[in-house]
Amino acid sequence: VDDVARGLTPDPTPEAAGGAIKQGFARFVSSAKAEAAKLYDQVDKYLPKETPVALTRTQEVLAKEAAEILPDSTMARVMSGITEKLDDAGNLPYSAVKELRSRIGKLMSDHQYVSDRPQLDRLYGALSDDVSVMAGKNPQGKAALDTAGAFWRDSVMRPIEETQLVIAKAGGPEKIYNAAVSGTKDGATTLRSLMTSLKGSPEAQKAITGTVLARMGKAAPNAGEDAAAGFTVDRFVKDFDTLSPQARKVLFEPF
Repeated sequence: VDDVARGLTPDPTPEAAGGAIKQGFARFVSSAKAEAAKLYDQVDKYLPKETPVALTRTQEVLAKEAAEILPDSTMARVMSGITEKLDDAGNLPYSAVKELRSRIGKLMSDHQYVSDRPQLDRLYGALSDDVSVMAGKNPQGKAALDTAGAFWRDSVMRPIEETQLVIAKAGGPEKIYNAAVSGTKDGATTLRSLMTSLKGSPEAQKAITGTVLARMGKAAPNAGEDAAAGFTVDRFVKDFDTLSPQARKVLFEPF
């Protein structure tokens, strides 16, 4: 079993797997955001940079959120950056709105700001609504905007939302690995989302599978004297049976 595990990854340990997960997910986010940026650049072909965007919905959200925002918070700085740039009619050029949405999107995809996500989500959605209203005057621009928005929602933010609590896990790489494989007795929702996000980093996928495999059949590190028994077939079978069918498929079928 150890030889098979090391055939997948040279260091089948939770610490190494957690580090591989973090690096691989960072590559996924960078690649997905670059693709989203290309799609949003297509919108620029139909919507001139100086086209005024009426931030009607955005101002409604800002007014509702204002009472709950701490003065020195990330959200307060974002809100200030919007209100200071509005013209007398409550408009911003499309180029400025695009820049703001990109900034907010970057914050939303950063696990350091996970506590700000609900407010950032509402603000991003409001800006998107206002841009959509403006783009509705140009059918081609609206179609390009809808395509970019769908990609951002489904291929960038959804994977991030599903795995963010794993990547943001405090305590080092080992904690990340443990969070990734938690719940595999009952299903594989988090693990499946993570492995899908890591499809561009096969070494990270193999690190997860190799580490799970290397630990099967052995007593847990805190198992006391039983740990001295080392690997046993009976314990391996028990560990394998403990994994849900969904988890087995996600972990072992690709390899």
